[in-house]
Amino acid sequence: MKRSLSVALAVLAAAACPPAWADKTVNFNIPVTLTDLDPQVTGFFMACAIKSPTSLLASRNGTVTPLVNRSYSGTVSVAVTVADADVGNAKSWTCTLRLTTPGLPTGATPNSPSAAWSAVAPGAVTYVSGNF
Repeated sequence: MKRSLSVALAVLAAAACPPAWADKTVNFNIPVTLTDLDPQVTGFFMACAIKSPTSLLASRNGTVTPLVNRSYSGTVSVAVTVADADVGNAKSWTCTLRLTTPGLPTGATPNSPSAAWSAVAPGAVTYVSGNF
């Protein structure tokens, strides 16, 4: 069976230029489809970040979602809050899929030296990004 991963950003629910007098929370709702993953993979989470052109402004790891029968299909949500002083500088965002295993509870990325990624289909989408 072909192992596959699919991550896409469904909705970015927040104003692109929120008012500068208050912290702003951006809610990322990400549809994820994972099938027939390596048996050592126990779950996954999305790590999302908001950036200025020169620095990271805010980031948050979503909750670890366990796999059922080495698979998952559904939407995960990650809320990232940007401090009021940084709201006007927020220009881009990223969300990256991280697989969890007993040896890597903080999550392996495709660049990690982990067997968890060894059988993932070439070209699988594991990262989404965009601009405000």
